[in-house]
Amino acid sequence: MHVQPTERACRMGDGILNRLRAGAVGLNGLAVPPQRLNFIGDRLGFIGGFFRTELGKRMTAAYENGTLMREAPFEISISPNEYDSSVGCDVCGDEIIVQGAIDCCFEEDGGFVLTDYKTDRFKGDINDTAEVDGFVESKREEYAVQLDLYKRAIEKITGKTVKEKYLYLFSVNKAVKM
Repeated sequence: MHVQPTERACRMGDGILNRLRAGAVGLNGLAVPPQRLNFIGDRLGFIGGFFRTELGKRMTAAYENGTLMREAPFEISISPNEYDSSVGCDVCGDEIIVQGAIDCCFEEDGGFVLTDYKTDRFKGDINDTAEVDGFVESKREEYAVQLDLYKRAIEKITGKTVKEKYLYLFSVNKAVKM
């Protein structure tokens, strides 16, 4: 995400969204089809919503302090047993190379906070708490291994602990602590 995480950015996004909705005019002055307008509006709303969350505010502070890292590439090697303890081959000598890019992490109070953004579509009723909770839990399970690998990478590379891990689910505007 390459949006400057400040309250000003949130207000700018809201302003653009309101102008788009009011006039159905694109940023370049050309007419925008209604279905495209809704898509643009949804995306701006998601971003503004994120920066209004507690996690978004903490991330803004990290940006201002110079401790925010975005799209941080990494490569680490781990044993098959580290990846999956049921493998049971501590002595096999093989290594697994794990490569990736961490969406966002920042240092805070001597440890790292790791955030991975997810845009998975929520197809239920956003007002139905049980449906939203079910969606959140399914995403927590689906991405647990990925965030654990990112945590290991940060700790191996920096020598510091990851004190918190989050998924941010844009479709339901929730920061999910892992």
